[in-house]
Amino acid sequence: MRLPIFAIVYGILANTMLVKPADEPKSWLDLTDPRWKGKILSDDLRTLGGGGVLFSVLQDLYGRGFHDKLAQQEPKFSREIPANERRVARGELPLYIPDSLTSLLELKGLPVKFIAPKEGLPYVGYDLALLKNAPHPNAARLLMEHYLGKTMQQNLAKLGLLPTTTDALTGVDPAVAQLETTKLLGTTDPERMNEMLSLAQQIYR
Repeated sequence: MRLPIFAIVYGILANTMLVKPADEPKSWLDLTDPRWKGKILSDDLRTLGGGGVLFSVLQDLYGRGFHDKLAQQEPKFSREIPANERRVARGELPLYIPDSLTSLLELKGLPVKFIAPKEGLPYVGYDLALLKNAPHPNAARLLMEHYLGKTMQQNLAKLGLLPTTTDALTGVDPAVAQLETTKLLGTTDPERMNEMLSLAQQIYR
């Protein structure tokens, strides 16, 4: 038995002093606009993590041609995620991809904006599992029930995690709650992850 309890969702982080509202990427395709060449900070698309999720989802959506164009934009890879967000907030670079919605509250008050492209947000789902022949199955079910309860789901939503239950958004920061209703774009396929990482390494050298 597997039970989804929350998901991490990813979008684009933009510096509001460097990116005018009219210039904000409205689509993931907008990242290939020449104006952003050399100006995109990115989690490494060639490794596991948010970068690998973004690569896989956009590969499935748009194919290799998109990634070939994005590679020509010369994105700057860095695995230091909290530092990357602060670098964008300081204005070192105007855009960071992919950024988790969980960062929004930590960056509140800084000149940054979390952008949800029109296609939707890539995500990673987190499940609880009850193993076959578990020694205490009823205790496991009680834990699952607890995680699906309104209080726990609200606490997860307040952190910027996408809750499983739809009534959990009451009492959540309105900016976060609005983004948590954004369409989901897709996630990774564990059986194809090695294939995707190998392809990413070919494209982003």
